[in-house]
Amino acid sequence: MRYSINKPQVSQKQKNIFSYILIILFGILLANCEFFTEPESNPPEYISQNYWLNVNGILKIEISEFIAESDIISSVEMIDDGDTSVCVVEIDDSIVTITATGLGSSNILIKIKADNQEHRIYLTVDVLSGYPVNLFMGEYFTLELSEISDTLPDYDSLSVVLDSLDNTVEVLSIGSDYINFMGISPFETTGEIQYFLVGELKDKSLLSFNCKIRKVVLGEMFTNDNCAGCVEGNHKVDEIIENKEESVAIIRYHLNWPDPNDPMYLYNVAENEARMYFYQDFFSDDAWALPNFIVGGVENPVSVETDWEFSVQSLIGGDASVYIGHEVEASGTDSILVTVQIYTQEQIVGSYDCYAVVVEDNYEHSGGNGENIHHQVMRDMEVKEDIAIDGNIEFSLKLLRPPGYSLENTNFHIVTFLQNSDKEVLQTNIDHPIIE
Repeated sequence: MRYSINKPQVSQKQKNIFSYILIILFGILLANCEFFTEPESNPPEYISQNYWLNVNGILKIEISEFIAESDIISSVEMIDDGDTSVCVVEIDDSIVTITATGLGSSNILIKIKADNQEHRIYLTVDVLSGYPVNLFMGEYFTLELSEISDTLPDYDSLSVVLDSLDNTVEVLSIGSDYINFMGISPFETTGEIQYFLVGELKDKSLLSFNCKIRKVVLGEMFTNDNCAGCVEGNHKVDEIIENKEESVAIIRYHLNWPDPNDPMYLYNVAENEARMYFYQDFFSDDAWALPNFIVGGVENPVSVETDWEFSVQSLIGGDASVYIGHEVEASGTDSILVTVQIYTQEQIVGSYDCYAVVVEDNYEHSGGNGENIHHQVMRDMEVKEDIAIDGNIEFSLKLLRPPGYSLENTNFHIVTFLQNSDKEVLQTNIDHPIIE
């Protein structure tokens, strides 16, 4: 036998009334509830600091150095205590104590929470056998004796003794309270300063030398004397040079639009255009817009305000593997002879072209865009192709001498750089000399 029950029918009016009742009840519920949310945490703040110690030296760092004066610390946590064979780290509520135990380098990470802000503190501690002297190959470095110690002995003469087994650094001159060095090759070595009084050795200061090769980034600017947008671009490049003068070299090529009579274009049409076509992939197919800024041969940042300097900075970091030095002399009545040295401790894969360029600063010309002074204007360019980089090599390139050029005229500079078939610029030079 089958039993069945008929489903009661509900009218549309009853459905609407029921829906209104649910809405009212839900509103009452919301009105009487309080919602609590965790306060939002800000993204972590990252801070990096470098310190050095001698073996058995002790360094005490106030934790308050890393946060705002008004912040209240809620917790301090060691995330990574680094290499304990180099140094031992202890933390209490307000002080980080680092004790050097052996030569080397240690990377330490500490997390601090203060006023709902997390701070991640990265400490690099170098334990050395002497006062650190960090310098670059081909560059001068002045060591002020007051930097070594506040309590130097009485002395009337100084002597510098270097490790005789290598040629990392050269002593150029010794003054009464300073010593001038030059980096010769990328190695680490030690030495000492000896203090004498009436011929008697009174004390010594140990030195720890670390010589590296500076990475110099090439920036190439394409512009025109009647390009309105180029004014902002040129000013940004000026700013980049001012901020990173030792690590940046600039060449500016003038093209023939919007003004086909730009005199800086007309002076060397062939090489201005050759460089433009060399980088044609970085120009738009339908509108070869200016300004155009190319960094390291491979970066083509878009935004003048936010991208240009970032692209330069991103290529500056790290040690270079190749050194370029050059020397310049007049040749005949119309040429400049550039002798180039390329040095590396390892063979570099592939072949490279080496360019030499003469550029002119402070060139006076009233452009249609309001710019009256023009810098790093490309005057002449020469290239030696297919160079195999291995060890220490030298060769010469000859440039045409522009009007007004002389070795004494500081408005003119020689830029040399290495570039491969992928257009990557490996290294650049303006001021580094040839190292004997």
